[in-house]
Amino acid sequence: MLNRILGQHPSVAVMKELHYFGDLFKFGKNQGVINDSELIKITAKIFARYRRGLWNDFVQNTDIESAGTLLVNAHKTIEGTELFHRFIEYVADETGSYLVAEQTPRNIYYAADILDAYPNARIVHIIRDPRAVIASQKKRWTRRKTLNAKNIPIREMIREKISYHPYTMILLWKKAFVKGQDIQGSDRYLRIKFEELVEYPIQVVRQLCDFLEIPFDKKMLAIQQVDSSLRVADNTSVGIQKSAVDAWKKVLSSGETFLIEKELSLEIKQLGYKKQSLPLSSSRVFFSLLLIFLSFPTHLLASLVINPHRFFIQLTAVLIPGFKKSVRPT
Repeated sequence: MLNRILGQHPSVAVMKELHYFGDLFKFGKNQGVINDSELIKITAKIFARYRRGLWNDFVQNTDIESAGTLLVNAHKTIEGTELFHRFIEYVADETGSYLVAEQTPRNIYYAADILDAYPNARIVHIIRDPRAVIASQKKRWTRRKTLNAKNIPIREMIREKISYHPYTMILLWKKAFVKGQDIQGSDRYLRIKFEELVEYPIQVVRQLCDFLEIPFDKKMLAIQQVDSSLRVADNTSVGIQKSAVDAWKKVLSSGETFLIEKELSLEIKQLGYKKQSLPLSSSRVFFSLLLIFLSFPTHLLASLVINPHRFFIQLTAVLIPGFKKSVRPT
């Protein structure tokens, strides 16, 4: 949603998810240097994702040509942070934009490194009730049908179905929350609660514009409601709507709700969300939890088999130092 809001502003260029950090480039690996043999390949892959999206990132000749142009006057080895900076400048020049927005959710895992590497960068972190986030992930594999998203490959649907497990999603959500907490004191970090955005859209979008130092434009509120995993596609709806806030209650099982509220109890309380507090003594909750735990080993093995590259990226994200830090008081 945030990317579409920003995309309505005349001074902002929004991009598809590039999955650059943690995938094409890893902070700390070889001191962040990309060698000559990899440089053109990685740069061409960035162009492919920028132009056609993550699911259709097969490199074409035009991508290779653009990569060569971008790297003119570059050394045979270049730091990965400099490469990304060059690409952002290219997008800004191509679109005539003041700001360029990159929306990969996984960027939050590398937020501190990004702020260190780019003095002018700003991070906007949308945070949402973890039950709603996990419900959305559970339904994500159905988007091809519910959203008429025929551009989503069937192989991606299968991967999303296999990759979902509530405990894995809990670990990823919690890590993202902790990484946001780590930089909360920075004046280049803004955390926005999804629920406040849909409840008070004008106020929150104005706050966003102030943070980014761009003028508020009312067109930013006129976005289509087309990409929620918790709703059927409706291309006629325009504006920021509240309908997705409590939709998770119809999606999560009792065991999933219990597990999320137990594992993320402190975070849910700190963020002001109300727990359902389902009793473990309920047979419905107990057997639902049992099924969740029994399915976890199969989930891990299947996720590794279906996409080992992405499996290890997520595993690395979870294991990034700082996961066990306690929740800071508000």
